[in-house]
Amino acid sequence: MATESMAQRIVAIHASLEGGEIPHAFGGAIALAFYTLRPRATSDININIVLSVNEAVRVFRAMPLRVRWTLQQIRVAQILEEVRLRWMRGGSVDLFLPKMSTIKLWKGEKSLIRLTEL
Repeated sequence: MATESMAQRIVAIHASLEGGEIPHAFGGAIALAFYTLRPRATSDININIVLSVNEAVRVFRAMPLRVRWTLQQIRVAQILEEVRLRWMRGGSVDLFLPKMSTIKLWKGEKSLIRLTEL
């Protein structure tokens, strides 16, 4: 199997999280590229999860099978509110699971763009 492109990985993650009813937003270089229309090279995918860190297990289970994770990484996410996962054939996925106060701010944000609207 050939290595998936960055775009294919983003779409796969989005589809899996949507299927698991996990509210999320892509961040980092991916978000910057959509905002400025000037993409820059990146090898990681940053995802902001709009759920409490207490729902980390649900989030991890919703990830595509090609994203590898362990029970220890779930615990790290619950403590640090972020964790780096690995895509099966290279690349990384950085998850950010905020505390509830941060989520309340995000839910009021009106400039979020759904991936399916692009």
